[in-house]
Amino acid sequence: MPTGNIKIKKMLFATDLSSVAEHAFKYAALLADALDAEVTVLHVLEKLRPNAELMLSAILDYDNLEELRAAAKPSLMERIRKHISGLCEDAVCRVSGCGFDPDRVIIEPGESVGISLKHIVSKRFDLLVMGSRGHGVVEEFLIGGTTHKVLRKTTVPVLVVPEKE
Repeated sequence: MPTGNIKIKKMLFATDLSSVAEHAFKYAALLADALDAEVTVLHVLEKLRPNAELMLSAILDYDNLEELRAAAKPSLMERIRKHISGLCEDAVCRVSGCGFDPDRVIIEPGESVGISLKHIVSKRFDLLVMGSRGHGVVEEFLIGGTTHKVLRKTTVPVLVVPEKE
């Protein structure tokens, strides 16, 4: 089957660290291996709701929210990086050449849709891989809210992996 000029060499895998995302990463690893492509992993740290921040600040005995944020961010970023690296190393063990390099893990604070689209464009990815699990309103019309928003705005093909049963 001719593929024309379609080449997938750089893949972005967006994760929310859920079990659905772990399931989707298996597809990203297999596809990267089959296409001899590299995989970059992106996790966006969404801002907590104000009530959740206030509660954490009080429980952890911080004087203010800025102090909590400053103390928590480096530790949280490192823990997320270790979690992602462990997930990826496990996949690499199963798929010999899945194209994962621990140096290609991006953890960035912000809003998931905007950050994902920014990286797709700036780093010129050929494919986005993400999991999907709807939340409410008929499961966000059968696809997750973040996934749906990315699909509407992206300029690259997207492989959406549904939640496994």
